Amino acid sequence: MQRRPAHVSGTSASGGNFFSSQRSFGGRTHREEHSGAYFRRPFPCRVSLADAPEGARVFLLNYEHQPNQTPYRSRHAIFVMEGAQESHPEPGTIPASISSRLLSVRAFNKRHDIIDAEVIDGKEVAGLLPAYFARPEVNYVHLHYAGRGCYAAKVTRAP
Repeated sequence: MQRRPAHVSGTSASGGNFFSSQRSFGGRTHREEHSGAYFRRPFPCRVSLADAPEGARVFLLNYEHQPNQTPYRSRHAIFVMEGAQESHPEPGTIPASISSRLLSVRAFNKRHDIIDAEVIDGKEVAGLLPAYFARPEVNYVHLHYAGRGCYAAKVTRAP
């Protein structure tokens, strides 16, 4: 079986399943806002798939990343940087905002059931994704930041 690279995708900046009101951190980093109690790093923007720079205005939103009618239906917090531009990484590329964090990796089948999952160092995700996609029953993968559970990205087989 020929292995194709996995494709990591960001959330659309023009739409999406956003549910809660926006919470702005007023131009301060989360660390400054909360004295480091929540995040020790910059915010990972879900749209740009990059860490927000120091001083950027960031919104904390609730996003439905698993809208299917299954027990795994889910929505959770994401960070979105003001003015974020959608990221379209090349297949096989893992953005640094993802590879630099502890991840919960969840493989789903076509019925949207979790069929495998692991918590790994983000540096290991590039090796795990091809192994998951080598299994024909894996349809897509969700990545979450393991510490707070924030949704990071959806990964699909590259076209």
